[in-house]
Amino acid sequence: MPWFDAHCHVNELDDAAEEIQNALSENVSAMACNAVDLESMKKIMELSKRFKSIRPFIGMHPSNLLNMSETELEDAWKFVQENISTAAGVGETGLDYRDAETPEQRTMQQAWFEKHLQLAKEFGKPASVHSRMARDDVLRIVEKTRAKRVLLHWFMGNESQTSKAIELGCWLSIAPGVLDQPQWKRFAERVPLHKLLLETDCPVPYNGRQSKPDWIPRIAEAVAEARKISVESLEEALEQNALDWLGV
Repeated sequence: MPWFDAHCHVNELDDAAEEIQNALSENVSAMACNAVDLESMKKIMELSKRFKSIRPFIGMHPSNLLNMSETELEDAWKFVQENISTAAGVGETGLDYRDAETPEQRTMQQAWFEKHLQLAKEFGKPASVHSRMARDDVLRIVEKTRAKRVLLHWFMGNESQTSKAIELGCWLSIAPGVLDQPQWKRFAERVPLHKLLLETDCPVPYNGRQSKPDWIPRIAEAVAEARKISVESLEEALEQNALDWLGV
């Protein structure tokens, strides 16, 4: 597994098959493709049958939860429960307090986040976690559930939050911001090497361009430069980190 995109949504790209091939040509041999709702879960599971490089993560994004009816929630959760044994992991789950504006919405997100983590724990699967404007509560729930093999994706916490995340055994993934943002470069330097992963969160746009999994080698170069280590030594560490997190 030379390079690994630890969090992406390849299914949302215009031509997923072409972009997977482009990634493979850049030696990005595996991609953790995350769902946000029932429709995306189905697409990702089908995509993983066509391409062994796709590691399917199934779950409901905390923002999507807010717009789903009770029936839609039940149907989506039933799909997760029925397919978790063959999926690579649980995701995308977590909290998003930008979109959860009321206490009731935040309580709902927290309840579903706990359910996702408990399921991941029950089946021995990794979880990919979203934490926008909610890092402290995300860490609290990870600790409460004693969840294992948790990736905090696109997470740039302060020193206290980062220390807590590491104490809880979480992995932290470095996003495309490290390509040109000083704060991301400093964060990439601060994360312990054995808990570091890389991601694109594609197709999230960055600097006016749609991110794609084939960006991973450039992200790796930027991280290696920030940490003042060789790309080769970073690659070796990241491969082991990916295997540890995925449990393969």
